[in-house]
Amino acid sequence: MNNVRYESVDLVDVVDVDCCDDSVFIYIKSGQCVFSSIGGETKNLSAGDIMSVLARTEFKLMLPSGMDDDKGAVITEFGLQEGGVSILIGRETHDANDLIQVLPEYVYIPADDVATDLHRLRSIIRNLESALEDGMPPSYTRRLSELIAIELAMYAGGAAMSGQKARWFEGFSDQKISLAITAMQKTPQRDWTLMELGRLVGLSRSVFAVRFHEIMGIPAGAYLRKLRINYAAELLKNPHKPIPEISLRVGYKSESAFNKAFKRDRGVTPGAFRASLDVEPVESGTIRASN
Repeated sequence: MNNVRYESVDLVDVVDVDCCDDSVFIYIKSGQCVFSSIGGETKNLSAGDIMSVLARTEFKLMLPSGMDDDKGAVITEFGLQEGGVSILIGRETHDANDLIQVLPEYVYIPADDVATDLHRLRSIIRNLESALEDGMPPSYTRRLSELIAIELAMYAGGAAMSGQKARWFEGFSDQKISLAITAMQKTPQRDWTLMELGRLVGLSRSVFAVRFHEIMGIPAGAYLRKLRINYAAELLKNPHKPIPEISLRVGYKSESAFNKAFKRDRGVTPGAFRASLDVEPVESGTIRASN
């Protein structure tokens, strides 16, 4: 399954985007449009601007008022094609890139910053456009997407990055700790031990335990528990997934153990957490044109 998808499209009308379990990356190749979130956040986007949006966020991309939007359009998986504003837009599922979890809900980078301070990001985007044109394999696109996430995290954090997010970013900068984090992220339901993780990254149990704690600020076991609860919270946003199924999927052999762990972390039971969301059933990855 390809969890990272990019496509160049042309915006000619209002497009509603349900991120669902996907995080969305937007690069304005030419023209202007307006980003508007369901919560009222708006941003005028121009050629060269970048916007990233975390999963579970609904937003619209609209043409500025006064622009010609009478051209015919074809709805695609990513938007509307034929004429209008040219956009590079991509999606990554919840488990495609671990570094996404350190990003804010929105990251906006104006074109001037991309041109003057983010030369690597600009180069990566150009390589990504070329890869799409040349039909490069998904593994290559996925790697470029990982590099984009690193650049976004560095820009969003900067000198102000602090606390756990800063530690997570440092963890991804350490090759061995990053490998352990990725393994736990891919299979959170597995009962990972320090011995197994140390063997995986080429360190002894004790050296790995100390190194992980020093860099991440919490023990590996505590990180795994936090990872499971965060993943469970995302799954609970889908009203069609039974809680017992979610419990097993994130590594808890009994629903009661899952309930206790979730309440300890979030202050409420999984059922109460789901009830507080008031979410409507949606189809993952849907993009639709407004009426």
